[in-house]
Parts: sequence; structure tokens; C-alpha cells
Amino acid sequence: MQKVLVNLDIGARTVAAVSQESPEELLALVRELNSGGVSNLNLDGLRWSGRSFGDLQLKGASLTGAQLKDVDFGAADIEGIWLDAAELESIKVPSKVEAASFQASRVRGAMFEGAILVGNNFQKTRFERCSFVRASINVCNFAGATISDVDFSMAELSNSSMFAATLSNIRFRGASLHRTNLQVRGFTKVDFSDAKIVECNLSEMDLRSCNLEGCRIELANLQGANLAGLDLSRTDFEEVSMRNADLRGAKLPLNSFKGCDLTGVKIDISQ
Repeated sequence: MQKVLVNLDIGARTVAAVSQESPEELLALVRELNSGGVSNLNLDGLRWSGRSFGDLQLKGASLTGAQLKDVDFGAADIEGIWLDAAELESIKVPSKVEAASFQASRVRGAMFEGAILVGNNFQKTRFERCSFVRASINVCNFAGATISDVDFSMAELSNSSMFAATLSNIRFRGASLHRTNLQVRGFTKVDFSDAKIVECNLSEMDLRSCNLEGCRIELANLQGANLAGLDLSRTDFEEVSMRNADLRGAKLPLNSFKGCDLTGVKIDISQ
């Protein structure tokens, strides 16, 4: 998507300088432009700490390379905002974020709890200690992202991609994942307990460090997946393609493979 931006009329001073010396002046200028129907502002490189955007209109604005700490977007409209290559620490997003781009940014301690996230670009974003608890995530792209110590408990994730992402110390407890590509670069200590995984792609994935206790997996692709040694006694599989999956040493459920394709599954005779 091509950026069409309006530069702020601040004379010889840069946006960063104004934001540091007189944030009230910057806010007043943005509000003035908003009153004229202008929201696609050039705020690249903005540096802010401990402030709020209130109810500003930032639809289509660019904050590429911004450094924001303890910033609350409050009720601001940030549809289509550009926050690429930014440093974002302890930010709080509005209740709905649509078509925004956080590509290649570093996001630490951010609050996405309960937010509705639609069509956002998180490619190659680095997430650390963030919360997506009870968030609704639809058509979002996390491809190539590095996600660590992040909580997706009770979240709904659908029609999205985590292809080639790296996940470590992640909680999907009680989450619902639907039609999402989970062919990640690696799973390390990922908790799917009591989650529901439907029509997701996990083919060829090494799941040995995942917790699948109480998880329900339906219509998913686990072809060639490695589940060796896992406790699957409380995991339900229904109409799952498990061709050539490795179940050696796993503690298996008694009657929980309804309609599954188990062709070529590796399993110990003692099981």
C-alpha cells in the first residue's frame, strides 16, 4: 500500500523536536488538522513517553521509526496506521485496530487484551511480554515474527498466518484457532491446554515441547508432525490428517481419533 501523507507545518523544527519540547503544541496542531478532515499525518520518528493520543484521528498516519513508551492510544482511530520499524514499549491499543502495519517493529509489554484486530500486518515483528488475552484476531499476518513470553489465552485467532514465526513460552490456554497456518519455525514451551484447533496447518511441525492437554483438534493437517512422548490422554482428534505422524512414546487417548487418517503413523507396539 502506498503512503499518502500530510506533513505538519511546524517550520524548521522536526516532529521529534516538537514532541519533546511541546507535546501540547503537537496535539493542538493534530486536532486542528483533524477538524479539517485530515488524519493521514506524517509523524515518522515521533518520540513520546507517558502520554495519550486521546481521541485523535490518526487513520492512515505514519509513525514509522517511532519510539513510544507508556503511550495510550485510548480512543484514537488508528485504522491503517503505519508503525513499521518502531520501538513500542508498554503501549495500549484501542479496542479495535484494523489494517495497521507493525512490520519489523519491536513491541514489548504491550496490551492488546480484548482488542478486535482485523487485517493487521505483524510480519517480522518482535513481540516480548505482550498480552492478547481474549483478543479477536482475524486475517492478521504474523509471518516471520519472533514471539516470546506472550499470552493468547482465551483469544480467537482465525484466517491468519504464523508461517515461519518463532514461538517460545507462549500461552494459548482456552484459545480458539481456526484456519490459521501454524507452520512456524519453532515451538518452544507452547501451551495449547484446553484450546480448540480447527482447520489449522501443523504439518511437519515438532510439537514435543507443547502442552496439548484438554486440547480439541479438528479437521487439521498434522501430516508428518512429531508428537513423540507427549501426554495426549486428554486430547481429542477428529477428522485430522495424521499421515506419517510420530506418536512413539506418546500417552494416547482410548477413543479420540474419530475419522482421522492414521496412515503410516509411527507408534510403539507396546502402545
